[in-house]
Amino acid sequence: MRTTVDRLRWAALQYEPYWLMLCLLVATCLRLFRLEGQSLWADEGVQYFIASAPTLDALWERMAQRTFHPPLSFLISHAFLRLHDSDFFLRLPSVLFGVASLLLTYGLVRKLTSVSVALIAVWVFALSPLQVWYSQEARMYAPLLFMALLSTWCLVWAVETRRWYWWVGYACTLALGLYVHVFIVLQIMVHGLWLLLWFRHAWWAYCGAGIVTAGLAFPIVSPWVLYVLRRVSPGLVEGVATISRHRVTIGWEGMFYALYAYGAGFSLGPSLTDLHSDRSMAALLPHMPVIGGVALVYGTLLLVGLYSLSRLGSWKLSGQCLIAFAGPIVGAAVLTSISSFSFNVRYTIMGFPFFCLFVAAAIVYVGRQQVWLGSVLLLALTLISSWSLANYFGQPDYGRTNMRAAVAHWRAAGDAGNLLSVSTAGGVKDVVKRYLTSAEQQRHMWLGGGETVDRIRHFFETHEVGHVYILLARDWHQRRETAVREAFAVQQEQTFTGVKLLKILRR
Repeated sequence: MRTTVDRLRWAALQYEPYWLMLCLLVATCLRLFRLEGQSLWADEGVQYFIASAPTLDALWERMAQRTFHPPLSFLISHAFLRLHDSDFFLRLPSVLFGVASLLLTYGLVRKLTSVSVALIAVWVFALSPLQVWYSQEARMYAPLLFMALLSTWCLVWAVETRRWYWWVGYACTLALGLYVHVFIVLQIMVHGLWLLLWFRHAWWAYCGAGIVTAGLAFPIVSPWVLYVLRRVSPGLVEGVATISRHRVTIGWEGMFYALYAYGAGFSLGPSLTDLHSDRSMAALLPHMPVIGGVALVYGTLLLVGLYSLSRLGSWKLSGQCLIAFAGPIVGAAVLTSISSFSFNVRYTIMGFPFFCLFVAAAIVYVGRQQVWLGSVLLLALTLISSWSLANYFGQPDYGRTNMRAAVAHWRAAGDAGNLLSVSTAGGVKDVVKRYLTSAEQQRHMWLGGGETVDRIRHFFETHEVGHVYILLARDWHQRRETAVREAFAVQQEQTFTGVKLLKILRR
């Protein structure tokens, strides 16, 4: 007679395709649900501005003006916008890459561990609020994760089979990864450490693949690679400060927040707006029960998962997974400490599939000891993710900067007031313009982020108007809002996520 664990293992094998299809269906539905329900935010505004160029030549010109990221994600967005110009189609590539990454995660985890671990890992991946966020964001981070997983898949097969074509595939996928985002180098470093520690016989093949990757990628992405290298010494690049100044610097504590976000996303505890405005302990104290609960659950699972992998395979397997999980996080933190980049969770996204692997391995290990306890842990993770997703979809404060709502409110006022946009993030201008009609764009002016009061006064001096609307976006510490209030009479105000809309009168 089969034991309970044997029956569960048999069920996993017997119904594997159906469980995988369920995970795939849930993941797809979550990522398509209200895909254009939230406004574009500043970085997505830049993505739209570049991708909506009428021709490829114009697209390259806009890239040279507005971004330091490689071209592939913009070319993909451009192709989808040619099908239909909408927020839905702008974000749809990220959905597709996000769902495809789930399948790659399943195949990779199944090859490294077992069917049971793989199925639970993709369930964690499917429900992940962090992955839903980036799969609904029109940026290059979902494609970056996909390319990182695909390159890892090719490397595993290349090392195992020693077939040259897998090394060619590995080099090509890394080149495509560099076309998406230069931070794929963090994954290349993880792979190099793998080979150095456990697969030295493949080291020269890896070096050869690196040369092929450089030959394929460097002629195209060299301007962006050089830009990142120069960001290590910001003084060497004129204008760097104007690009990065609006970001909130997060130090080494950002690594712990990255781990928290892996489990809870950005919609449990403090919102992104809260964190930008005030990250002091006093501001975080009201959220400590949630933060502590999530940290306790996932922290315990990560430790148990590390131990269980050593029991399931060997310390070699657990070491490989630990490096793949922690490498992007530590690498991004190191880069932050020596450059003008700000640490951000999105730069670490390549480690997330191995986070899912550790969590799944822990649940399977506990379930083999006590089935009911493993079931409770799986239910707890499902509830945490569901709670966070409910906040993400239903609570505006946990969403993206809501400039679309601010523009709609200005339009609804219908009093012929001009709209002046103020922010240090240049993408705000692109988002506002995205939601204005051609006629309304004649009444909009971008003021940038500096000398706000002087520029407003100049506008009043050069225009015969009695009032204007000021759209303040990402003014986290209200410095510009305070200056405007001190200089002008505020007649009306309206607050949206990350945005304040003020109606001010001429003095």
